[in-house]
Amino acid sequence: LKRILAFGTVSQLGFLIVLFGAGTPEATAAGVAVLLAHALFKATLFLVVGVIDHQTRTRDIRALGAYGPGWNGPRTSAALAGASMAGVPLLFGFVAKESAYEAFVHPEIAGGTVVLAGLVIGSILTFAYTGRLLLGAFRPGAAFEGIDAIEPLDPTDVPTVVDPPAPALAFWAPAGLLAAITLLLGLVPDLASHLVGAAAAALDGEVEAKHLAVWHGLNQALVLSLLTMASGTALVVLGRRVGRVQQRLRAPFDGGDAYLVGLRGLNRVADRLTGVLQNGSLPVYTGVILVTVTALPALALIGAPLPDDLSLTSSPGDWAVAALLVVAGAAACVLRHRMAAVLALGAVGYAMALLFVLQGAPDLALTQLAIETLGAVLFVLVLRRLPTHFDDRPTSLSRGVRLAVAGLVSLVVFAFALIAGGVRVAPPVSSTYLAQALPEGGGRNVVNVILVDFRGFDTMGEVTVLVVAALGVVSIARLHRRDDEAIAPHVLAAPGPARPFVRRSVLVDTVVRVVFHTVLVLAAYLLFAGHNQPGGGFVAGLVAGAAFALRYGAGGMDEVRASLRVKPWILLGVGLALVSATALASLVAGDAVLESAKATLSLGLLGHAKVTSALAFDTGVLLVVLGMVLMLFEAFGDPVEGEA
Repeated sequence: LKRILAFGTVSQLGFLIVLFGAGTPEATAAGVAVLLAHALFKATLFLVVGVIDHQTRTRDIRALGAYGPGWNGPRTSAALAGASMAGVPLLFGFVAKESAYEAFVHPEIAGGTVVLAGLVIGSILTFAYTGRLLLGAFRPGAAFEGIDAIEPLDPTDVPTVVDPPAPALAFWAPAGLLAAITLLLGLVPDLASHLVGAAAAALDGEVEAKHLAVWHGLNQALVLSLLTMASGTALVVLGRRVGRVQQRLRAPFDGGDAYLVGLRGLNRVADRLTGVLQNGSLPVYTGVILVTVTALPALALIGAPLPDDLSLTSSPGDWAVAALLVVAGAAACVLRHRMAAVLALGAVGYAMALLFVLQGAPDLALTQLAIETLGAVLFVLVLRRLPTHFDDRPTSLSRGVRLAVAGLVSLVVFAFALIAGGVRVAPPVSSTYLAQALPEGGGRNVVNVILVDFRGFDTMGEVTVLVVAALGVVSIARLHRRDDEAIAPHVLAAPGPARPFVRRSVLVDTVVRVVFHTVLVLAAYLLFAGHNQPGGGFVAGLVAGAAFALRYGAGGMDEVRASLRVKPWILLGVGLALVSATALASLVAGDAVLESAKATLSLGLLGHAKVTSALAFDTGVLLVVLGMVLMLFEAFGDPVEGEA
């Protein structure tokens, strides 16, 4: 019984895929109706089969026999659900199936006639296996002899079950309730019209109000329903003969066998491909990812027109920056010294910051400068554990493959950047952001307002990723830290003479201690001014991290730890909690999540100050970024003595 239902579910899923995949409002609404009907009758049938299995200890239709009067409830429930699955009138399955037929009788659907014929044939077979299910489970009298000509009953293998104990009412009542709903919606289908229409409208905005009814007049859908029932009844009546024909025409393998063979072959190909690609080489991993994400989207560029108002530059300075980008990028590719390559890569980043300045985006330029500066420091921490120069030069073949991948990526990205501006089909959102930044977000810095207000959910996700990445990097790095690299706890907070470093510059120490607090004040200014001027929590966190990078350069990790007694992971947790609390506070206040709240504070002689809830959000971002930087120092930083 369960096997019949399982294969029937596969059939119904295919039916649903056809309806939802058609892409028309009528087919979408019909798909929702069929989905609701399927949920009702299939749940009922599975529950009844569970009752039969529990009471008879078998689900084999060849062994099930007569039932007593105590089985009238499960029998009636299964009959109603089965009739609904078969598409018998006055049940909701009939209403849903007619709406499916109706969706494909319109000539404007390409290939609709072929699809409709397939739906009718599938529905006829559904009617047939429904009859097989019900007759096999509840046929009065002896076991259903001859129902399966392909697998006849062996009495010694499967004994016949006669007069099994009747189930309790509470056992089959859930199935009866679902069957009653199926009958109710079949008699008064308009009760489900609102639910079906709302669900369909959520999937397809063009769906209009759906009106379900038992009778739509004598139309093509009704004729097809009658054809389905007549043909299905014939298959049920001639079930034994059909079984013999199936036996004679049985193919050497069926669809299930073909699926298993294909799956095994796919597994073998996957094993071999994995052995080639997953070989532990980071360049191979990177190359596969880059080729995949560029080659496939590149197909969309075929035949795409260039914008009419294409302009490569907006000022003569762009050419100078472009030349600097090309030279620095080429240097990063050809230099063999790791540190020199990192500096060349940093030059690319600084050139991008200069390009942002020329384009009138100081906020982006400031962030880019902070990232490149701090990134160079973190690169140095990692490069100390690597050889000074890159490994041996790659072979000609390897070099050619790398050049081909790099060329493909650069060309596709360049082409997308050129064409994207000319294929816009919707008005840009930037004009809306510019207009609503001050009245809705309470700030003049549109970039910051977008990050903490309009696209605050995106920022929350990015902050969460930063926290997880920082914890993951430190956890992995600490697995490979040597025991002799650890610093004793009593040394961390020790005063000057007890520190283990012997080579310290008094001049550097003095300058760093003066500049350190100045940089922190700059970070605080960027935090508070970022909602109206260039700045914000992200760049403020980077600047604060750069301040601690100065302390690290002067005295190593114990200097960093002495400057901030709070553990980095605490900063991460507090920052993430502050971001989340800010997002939820507006919800508690009855507004939308991340809805900005504005207030004006009186500062006495200092005047008035306007603040927004985005300040708390930005503060959380600052703490997360600073905590991430300090976590990276924890992972890769060493005392100065260990660096010698």
